Amino acid sequence: MNTPTQDNPSLSRRRLGVKDLVTIGICGVLAMVINTVIGMILTPIYGFAYPVVGGVCALFSAPVYVLMSYRVAKRGTAVLFYLIIAIISALPGFFYMIPFYLAAGLICEAILWRPGAYRNGMLNAVTYMIFGIMFSIGSYLPIYLFGDTYYDQFESMGASAELFLRFATSPGAVAVSVIAGAVLALLGHWMGRKLLSKHFVKAGIITAA
Repeated sequence: MNTPTQDNPSLSRRRLGVKDLVTIGICGVLAMVINTVIGMILTPIYGFAYPVVGGVCALFSAPVYVLMSYRVAKRGTAVLFYLIIAIISALPGFFYMIPFYLAAGLICEAILWRPGAYRNGMLNAVTYMIFGIMFSIGSYLPIYLFGDTYYDQFESMGASAELFLRFATSPGAVAVSVIAGAVLALLGHWMGRKLLSKHFVKAGIITAA
């Protein structure tokens, strides 16, 4: 007796398989590793450049997102990617990030819901821009949500709470974070598509970029 998937091969091509899940998992972890490394490298300039750090991280991890979304190109890819980012972000104790990243993932999934949308350059770029913005302002969220409680915890970790609070409560700094996150994410996405077209499309790893 044939299964619904066997009766309809196109259905199996639209569903996430084991290889797809592995690809999404690896790319999600790799993106966070890249962001962590870039963040560590930029630590000495946090004092004046912290609002753009998230955007710079998104710039360098963009090719990973582009490769993942173009290679898998199936419904559920974006929300699972965001879920992985949320889980990794929660590991140090930042559990408040999970609902925000999940909400962003669902928004991206809605944008990419129609068939072929994952390989639509403009729509795909918009979803990564959302990631860039989220990653840029995510560190500000606990100040808005938990106020003094988070401030005390942050200070007890030996971090520069005064500096962090100054940026988190400055409308100008937050605006810079949003703009930098969006612009650098879009730039990174464009560069990622160029890299994929030059290397991965020719190699037959993905269909088009």
